[in-house]
Amino acid sequence: MPNWKKVIVSGSNAHLNHITASSDVSASGNLYGYLPEADNQTYVVVYDTTTGELKNRLLTSFPGIG
Repeated sequence: MPNWKKVIVSGSNAHLNHITASSDVSASGNLYGYLPEADNQTYVVVYDTTTGELKNRLLTSFPGIG
């Protein structure tokens, strides 16, 4: 029985269920992600202009908020 593999072709409009990367991932346009919450605490997403990383932080970690 053949063992078929799927190939993502440049220029295609692929919808993937799950992606795992062992290095950097970059994107242009909108970027969506799942950032789970725990213990009913509110998180915000922040952008680090030095590293270019998106990070989640507790809202209460910002002085004067929460």
